[in-house]
Amino acid sequence: MGSETIKLSPGDVVLLPHGAAHDVLGEEHDQAVPLDIAELVERRRQGADRVFAVGHGDVRTEMVCGGYAFDHNGFNPVLDFLPPLVHLSAATTAEPRMESILNAAANELTSPGLGSDLALERLGDLLLITALRSCVSALRAGDGGNGWLRGLSDPSTAAALHAIHTKPEQPWTLDRLAEQAAVSTSTLTARFSSHVGMSPHQYLTRWRMLTAASHLSSTSWTLDEIAARVGYGSGPAFNKAFKAEFGMPPGEFRRAERSAE
Repeated sequence: MGSETIKLSPGDVVLLPHGAAHDVLGEEHDQAVPLDIAELVERRRQGADRVFAVGHGDVRTEMVCGGYAFDHNGFNPVLDFLPPLVHLSAATTAEPRMESILNAAANELTSPGLGSDLALERLGDLLLITALRSCVSALRAGDGGNGWLRGLSDPSTAAALHAIHTKPEQPWTLDRLAEQAAVSTSTLTARFSSHVGMSPHQYLTRWRMLTAASHLSSTSWTLDEIAARVGYGSGPAFNKAFKAEFGMPPGEFRRAERSAE
């Protein structure tokens, strides 16, 4: 990816949270074969085999690949704070179940049976959860990075995050969040900003807007009802905050979501 070269070994897992372009090579000086992922996905939808081969030579490497599509293009509290590439080495990962999940997925791909599509979806979810657990373990060990995941490793930041996530409708202030975290406002601000990469107020606003976007897509609640559920007593204030995050007012966002279904 770019000028960075990473050597992979059997059982390693690589996450590309932001969809970064990359080359996968057998040897460092090999020539990459361009692949259009969108074309491969479309071929699969039309019934093409799940397994395909590229390249040539005597050495054979099997890889299990997958991807996720998220409902909204705005703030994602997990992906936004992950680096462009996450490499989980089989030799050092704290999750020994990774190998079992990968083997099960490979078996479903090469020998599909009744319910294979559903099994692969669930195995993909399990693999992602296991990989994120490994990321959290690395962050708790002090292995760099910042964001929502790292924030869980700090008790005061984790307490504030829990309050925001579970009760976004509450009139949270810095004082009230600090009370939840059992620290001073200055301590919470410093720790939260260091671990998450933004202030508690900035994170609260973004989380509220993400929650509002989910309500707009999945419920028939009015805009005023949704505004109240994410802590806004004023419709204009809610509209302004939502437009700043998603580039359009909430009513237009809801229409766009429904037309895309």
